[in-house]
Amino acid sequence: MEKEILTIEEVANMFSVSKRTVYTLLKENILHGVKIGGQWRFLKKDLLKVFLSQNTQEESDPSNE
Repeated sequence: MEKEILTIEEVANMFSVSKRTVYTLLKENILHGVKIGGQWRFLKKDLLKVFLSQNTQEESDPSNE
């Protein structure tokens, strides 16, 4: 069974970025998570939505050409 709730480390691995980058994305309100017992947790479905929306924005941005 695939995990639906992920830690900071798992999110970093999922997107192939550092944990620091995940914290920065949280601070910039790009990623959304919940702090439980002093540790961040993320719903995988929410992360995929963010990834897909960011990807769509880049494809439609004319400055990328």
